[in-house]
Amino acid sequence: MKSALIGAGICGILGPAIALALFNIEMGAFSIRQCITLVYLVLKEWIFAAAAIGPEAFVLGAAAGCLLQSVADRCRSMKATLVAAAMIGVALGSAVPTTALLIAYKSSGPREGYSLKGEMRSSLPVAATTGVICAFLVLWVLHRMHLLYRLKKRTS
Repeated sequence: MKSALIGAGICGILGPAIALALFNIEMGAFSIRQCITLVYLVLKEWIFAAAAIGPEAFVLGAAAGCLLQSVADRCRSMKATLVAAAMIGVALGSAVPTTALLIAYKSSGPREGYSLKGEMRSSLPVAATTGVICAFLVLWVLHRMHLLYRLKKRTS
């Protein structure tokens, strides 16, 4: 239960902010002014991003927390757990905008000049990256709270 709440909180609250930061980051060197502008944009637009994709991120983040705890309990090493966390992050991170876009598309219907496939294709790389970052954050918090590797009691 704790792992689901941790996953939901991190993915539902931080996920939209991480996605906004990734959308606004341009490759290249950052100046202090650009960093301040990025932080300002993320803080300013976070409420709208959280309203748009927050519920989906919250639900899938809860699933990620449970999955990560389950995978960590069955894996032999932290390296295997990190690989599994990355795969879970890609899968669930990609599912967040997909479900949000499908729900919005179903409720409002097709619009002139709008391409659902194009919108999904453009948001999936950032969503997958955000999912991996959130999965690693959830895994780190679960590890710090000693909620991983509970089933590893050896009976020899």
